[in-house]
Amino acid sequence: LRAKELICDYRNSMQILADQELQRASLHLAKGADPILVLTELSQRLIKKFSHKLPISLRNARGLKLAINALRMPLS
Repeated sequence: LRAKELICDYRNSMQILADQELQRASLHLAKGADPILVLTELSQRLIKKFSHKLPISLRNARGLKLAINALRMPLS
């Protein structure tokens, strides 16, 4: 993958994860769970998933140079 494609794929996968976690949190709120606890858990789960996904994405990049260049590209 080219650097731009790598970033787009990463963003897309992050959006899917975020949508899944938001749906999960919404279900807990609909069942009457404490909103503060739901939001705390939501943020913790997102951080855990996002911080896990980046190293995997970088390892899957074709070569270290491509990964480094992908991280250096300005995000717009």
